[in-house]
Amino acid sequence: MGFLNWIKEKIDQGTTRFKEALHEIKEKARDFCDRAATRVQMWEEKAKEKFNELKTKVKEKFRETEVRIRYPNYRPTKPDQDAAKRSKTFLDNKFSRGIKETLRDQNSEERLETVKEVVHNASQILDVKVNDVEYYVPPKERRNECGYFDRTDNTLHLNMEMITSDHVELVQEQIYTVFHELMHARQWAAVTGKKDYGYPPETLMEWANNFQNYISPGEGDREYRRQPLERDAFGFEAIIKGKVTVEELLKYNK
Repeated sequence: MGFLNWIKEKIDQGTTRFKEALHEIKEKARDFCDRAATRVQMWEEKAKEKFNELKTKVKEKFRETEVRIRYPNYRPTKPDQDAAKRSKTFLDNKFSRGIKETLRDQNSEERLETVKEVVHNASQILDVKVNDVEYYVPPKERRNECGYFDRTDNTLHLNMEMITSDHVELVQEQIYTVFHELMHARQWAAVTGKKDYGYPPETLMEWANNFQNYISPGEGDREYRRQPLERDAFGFEAIIKGKVTVEELLKYNK
């Protein structure tokens, strides 16, 4: 019996040590797995962070390219920055439901009155005064013409067909055309010395030369849009439309 007890005791001791060793192995394995999981999680977080950084850089580079292609070399001067801010504030307040949404609920007569009100307010915001505003019906070959400013008699001309169109997008474009064309009136007033808006001399010189060598749309759309007078007017229009910000233009068009 003594021998059997001794054997049993040894077996129990061996079993206990085995269980302890097994438990230790399990604990070490669990610890290893926990540390491995933590490290994998850290790697995943770093990889995600790097991916987001890269994604942001690619997105910003794409936006930079878009801005530089759409509005090449346009850096709004301080006078235009201030005027754009006032213009956008007016439009946001006037058309709180959105320009298209507001115009869609109006008939032709109401739309014309709305445009006239915008002309009045835009003239005050941009600090320009035109001698007359004509709402004209263009000939067939000029139906796509939104409007124009005539510096020879200081008059503003807006396409009546677009104002009364069933296509609300065309009517909306007339709202922005008012600001675009009155910007040309402002440019002309600045160049001729009728008003001092605070534009730098180099801007005035550039505009003056462009007035003498103006490129019409028929001579090429690219050349037409990139000439200084139109570059600045289209850029200004893009700001009040919310298509680009002053900060983006100054950042990307260095």
